[in-house]
Amino acid sequence: MRERRIGGAGSVVADRDVTEGTGVDTAWRRAAWQVAGGYFWYYGAIGVFVPYFALYLRELGFGGLQVGILTALTVAVLLAGVAFS
Repeated sequence: MRERRIGGAGSVVADRDVTEGTGVDTAWRRAAWQVAGGYFWYYGAIGVFVPYFALYLRELGFGGLQVGILTALTVAVLLAGVAFS
């Protein structure tokens, strides 16, 4: 914790640095970065998987209606997981 004096009466105002101190602030910052990293990798994986999933199914020989149902099913499962969690 750093202190600096302000005013002529000798009043002290605490100016805390977020990265110093008791460790509570750094623990929250570390946890926030971990959550942000989790979201980054999750949505990154979804962004890589989803666009090519329909092409993969077409290469396996599925028809247009079947590909549409399977891609809609993946979105429905994700939404159901969010609704019931």
